[in-house]
Amino acid sequence: SPPAAMGHGQSTGGTPHFENAVVKDSFAEIQTLWSEEDLSTLVERLKAQTLNCSVDRTKFGKLLQLPSYQEALVEDWFLEFSCDKAAEIVDGLEFLSVAILLNKQVELVRKSVLLFSLFDLDRSNSLRKDAFTIFLKAVSTGLHRCVESIPPPAAVTELSGLAADYFNSLGKQALTQQDLLTWVTEAHASLNYLSVLSRLQSAVFAWGSNARSQLGLYLQPAVQIVPAPVLPLEGLRVVSVASSEFHSLFLTAEGTVWSCGAGFCGIL
Repeated sequence: SPPAAMGHGQSTGGTPHFENAVVKDSFAEIQTLWSEEDLSTLVERLKAQTLNCSVDRTKFGKLLQLPSYQEALVEDWFLEFSCDKAAEIVDGLEFLSVAILLNKQVELVRKSVLLFSLFDLDRSNSLRKDAFTIFLKAVSTGLHRCVESIPPPAAVTELSGLAADYFNSLGKQALTQQDLLTWVTEAHASLNYLSVLSRLQSAVFAWGSNARSQLGLYLQPAVQIVPAPVLPLEGLRVVSVASSEFHSLFLTAEGTVWSCGAGFCGIL
């Protein structure tokens, strides 16, 4: 098979909106409050609690189940997420999307798994076009509420068109977890958010043949046509990359070498 091609470089910034993005003070605690297991529990609790994922103040408290000394925090969050609603309700999908994406304790690849589970509303282990449109609306709306300078969400018709374009490009009726991760790491609209919501900073992008897992990509596609960030390197500052047909090596600024690919004869 042809050798893998790889590249690396540092983001030089996107739109002014995203360059100035900062989490609002009222949502600072949400970044460290829950573990991955906690977030998974919240996802399942929301699905069991309501059919349409809309919750009033009482159900919102029961969803989060935080101790009484954090009651003021819960109240602030409820008001922020219900302020523009006709009734005093919160879209649970919006809130949990933010709780997942802003979390500093969960790696980005695991966040994609949690998001897939959250929007797999019929538990079919897939996302249909309407569920993907709901995903786009909930994520963009929730982040706009919680992060300064994040632009407001696009109209539902525009988001529906974006979803239709992606489904048509895949020729599928439903998305797998791999498909969702592909959109997150390849779509132009998503990469703006990714630059804010991850610890990639100086990011390594990989593309080409991946027959021997030499690209280091999560879920290991056989071939990566479009350059995609190597998410397992999140939080590391990679200064040099060496790649071959069989494996890749990543040198960090701290002097650590990370590897991926075929490890026969103990070469890795």
